[in-house]
Amino acid sequence: MAVWHTVLGAISPAVYRDSTVFIPCGRSIRGELRLAQPATSKAVRDSLTHGIPAFVLKGKLQQVTDFFRLDPASEVRVILANSGLFVCFGQLNHQDVVAYATNLPQYRRSIEHQFHGIGLGRKVIGSLAPEIILKGVDRMIVSRLPGSPVRIKKLAETELQKVIMKGLGPLLQIFSTSPARRGGGDQAMISSTLSFLQNHPHLAKIPGACEYLSNWDRTNLPVVPVHGDYWADNLLLQNDEVSGVVDWDRSRELGSIGFDALTLGFMSYAMWGDRVYLSDLLSDIWRPKEQWRHPWLYDYTEVVRQAFSLTQDDVKGVAVLLWMSTLMFNKDNQDQEFINAMYRPIFQT
Repeated sequence: MAVWHTVLGAISPAVYRDSTVFIPCGRSIRGELRLAQPATSKAVRDSLTHGIPAFVLKGKLQQVTDFFRLDPASEVRVILANSGLFVCFGQLNHQDVVAYATNLPQYRRSIEHQFHGIGLGRKVIGSLAPEIILKGVDRMIVSRLPGSPVRIKKLAETELQKVIMKGLGPLLQIFSTSPARRGGGDQAMISSTLSFLQNHPHLAKIPGACEYLSNWDRTNLPVVPVHGDYWADNLLLQNDEVSGVVDWDRSRELGSIGFDALTLGFMSYAMWGDRVYLSDLLSDIWRPKEQWRHPWLYDYTEVVRQAFSLTQDDVKGVAVLLWMSTLMFNKDNQDQEFINAMYRPIFQT
């Protein structure tokens, strides 16, 4: 049974009464469904009247657990991660698990990337990455890691800083245990980024960016496995320590650990702030210390540079790669403020 036949967002009110569950969700695409009780038409009307998007799960709960191959007696929670990939939390053989599933080819690739990334994560940080339990063409089941996800919007700045410093721990572990190798890292990432940007409609807004990245001397850059999207919201914490790292679909085996370290600091700060853009924060790397928007990030960058044996040019090169690669994962239908901010060259201050 296909996922699209299981989860529907718009069906007639008459069907609501026969649905397994109705759950209002936030306006974010990351809506959640907790499968517990039948929907009522009143709940649907009340939600839609107040403009709250809703998902309606059609069919019996057993059909859902059968599809995700989960224990039918366990509580199940489904997250719509994007328009075609569903993430389902439940149990398999009484073990807490997370299941990824789709029936769309482009999101099968996402599952494949998760599969390879999690395998890499298990090699470099062990139990901080999930264990793969089952893998198929359109689904994958992994162990559920202990701890709670970080929600940076709810943190004070000092709390955010503590989380960032805790997050450095697994990166230091990767750096200290990986075989010593220098030079040539992130070549595939750089090549794909340059290929993407050379045909980008806003290329004229970022003159010199491709040249900067192409001319970055990576001869002595330490090369290690990287997560690729390593910021605070992809960390799990338990007892004030990192207990897990999730979302491995952008990982790569031959990269700069500085990429993950700068992502951890600068992306976390950008997502924590209100209308603060990553490009604005990264541009501070070219400024004197007294001109940084967040002086703490200056000290953090110095810690990163020394801990991972990076030169100042390496820090700048990693910053440009992070900035340009971020553009690859944003749609072109962003508002004008986003375009003006993100496509302003970070090295022209």
